[in-house]
Amino acid sequence: MRRSLYIQLITAVLIILAVRACWLRVAPPADQEMIDNFYRHRDQFEELRRIVCRLPADRTEVMHGARFMTVMMDPEWARPQIPDAEKQRYYSLLKTIGATGVQGEVQPECVLDIEVWSTGFAGNGDYKHYHYGVDHDPNAKQMTRVGSLDEVNSVKFNLKSLKDESPDKIAFYYRPITGNWRLEFDHWP
Repeated sequence: MRRSLYIQLITAVLIILAVRACWLRVAPPADQEMIDNFYRHRDQFEELRRIVCRLPADRTEVMHGARFMTVMMDPEWARPQIPDAEKQRYYSLLKTIGATGVQGEVQPECVLDIEVWSTGFAGNGDYKHYHYGVDHDPNAKQMTRVGSLDEVNSVKFNLKSLKDESPDKIAFYYRPITGNWRLEFDHWP
């Protein structure tokens, strides 16, 4: 009887801890950590960029007049569907650079997002990623350049304050790395 109660108590505590862990926000990687990683694996970043930017039409989908592709490891999916051997090539590069997926706009210009961290769900979450390319449509995103994306969670760029002041406001921040490479933090309320 006493042992059964003990097991029930431990089970209840474990369930509470598991549920609480799901609600806790895991902090994004620090800018300097991501920048160091970029320079440490620069060849792999550039290889991923070359692969995506040279994709043939049958490896992309047309949306809004541009050709797009997506490969994600978690959850595992690709759009358009690609052969397993090709998927494994992406996965190998993504694992090496510590990323979970890549999304690319192949034409008219090559624009690449390499996903590293996210919390929440599409349309209601925050995302930190590497970005390659120049966004030519000034209306596509209103980007705010910051000295550090780590500040996005500080008092200066407090997302809770942002949500309180304007609950429907989408916010995009970026920090240049080198050339057309930068870090980005996207906030979707």
